[in-house]
Amino acid sequence: MTVRYATSGVSATPGFDYGDRGGGETSGHVLFPDGVSVAIIEVPILDDNVDEPDETFTVTLSDPSGGATLGATISATVTIEDDDNPPFGAPPNFMAIASGTTDVEASWEPVNDATSYEVWRATSVNGPYSLVATSAGPFVVINGHSANTTYLFKVRAMNGATPSGFSNIDAATTTLFTDVSPSGAKVKAIHITELQTAINAMRAAAGNGSASFTAVTTGTTILAAHITQLRTELNAARTALSLPAITYTDNSRSGVVIKATHITDLRGGVQ
Repeated sequence: MTVRYATSGVSATPGFDYGDRGGGETSGHVLFPDGVSVAIIEVPILDDNVDEPDETFTVTLSDPSGGATLGATISATVTIEDDDNPPFGAPPNFMAIASGTTDVEASWEPVNDATSYEVWRATSVNGPYSLVATSAGPFVVINGHSANTTYLFKVRAMNGATPSGFSNIDAATTTLFTDVSPSGAKVKAIHITELQTAINAMRAAAGNGSASFTAVTTGTTILAAHITQLRTELNAARTALSLPAITYTDNSRSGVVIKATHITDLRGGVQ
């Protein structure tokens, strides 16, 4: 038995995104030998260097031979996933993460026509920024930082001597946390005091001054009020630094047991 198939563009363009390059829609017949109910239809996907979103086209079956009939599903949607680098410009999705008290890992998405990248750093929202690293690719480890300090980073692409604009700014705070992965661990006083230190470093970079946190010592029962205070002061620092808001677990903590994920959320906001 044979069945006719035909493509039809939805957001993808035939001859440019799929099918024969420069041609139109793809069609033909697919053979189903006796006793076989599955067959493969090959439609070429055409690669290019144009940065586009995911695009789709459909493949529809019709006209079965030999008196056969088709089932209820006669059409399928094919998604061509975007795998192209953005055009030359500010590298998107820049992230800086402190991996200890001295090292910061910086990463971003590559852009077309970049011959290298420059990472710039400051310790204050008011600058100044200075060049601290160059990289041929979208990742670099920067060392030589001081402990318990918030650093602000941004990256730009270079095409020879021509720079792009700068990326978004991201903050990294070089506080070493106890219980690196606290999942399942009991929330301790040290977890709170370390976060108080890190958040005050964030506030210093934002020009907000130190917060007066409630004192927590070994044996102190960790309450929702402690978490609320940390969130409030961190939110203020991130707003001053023009960093995105954090989505917290258990945004309303009334009656909620304090747990490790509350600590993890806060660490993610400073690291």
